[in-house]
Amino acid sequence: MQLQYLKRSDVIVAAVPQIEGLTADDFLGYAQQKPSLLKFLPDQCDWLHLDKKWICDILMSLDNDGINQMIFEAKQKRRERLDQTQNLIVHMRPEFAQALSESLNYSVQKGKSAHLIKQTSQRKRRMKEVEEVKGEEIAMRGSKQKYLQENKR
Repeated sequence: MQLQYLKRSDVIVAAVPQIEGLTADDFLGYAQQKPSLLKFLPDQCDWLHLDKKWICDILMSLDNDGINQMIFEAKQKRRERLDQTQNLIVHMRPEFAQALSESLNYSVQKGKSAHLIKQTSQRKRRMKEVEEVKGEEIAMRGSKQKYLQENKR
């Protein structure tokens, strides 16, 4: 098998969490399932000495969607396992679950309550403030230095 190389500019730096199911062996197992990825990795006898960060960067550069799916699934499994061990699973009656999903104030679906989010944190100017700014602009039209001396700024 002919070893292939990636250009440095083509390599994506991966930020992979340190959780179960995302070890170097798991990523190498994923690469074994896809022969196109094996062309960019060294021989299997050298896999023992490979760094997880390097493996993730190479595989993320070659198969971004597949690696992201693998990370997502590992996160989901971890979240489910934590929910069960910490007793965070609460069962709801079906009618309450339906009312909660149809509520305007709370939604697990993206965009359903987007109209409730404030677009900006800036407050609107009052009419007095607008007039004050206009007055300063008119006064500064003559000489900025004279204006600053008069207002001691």
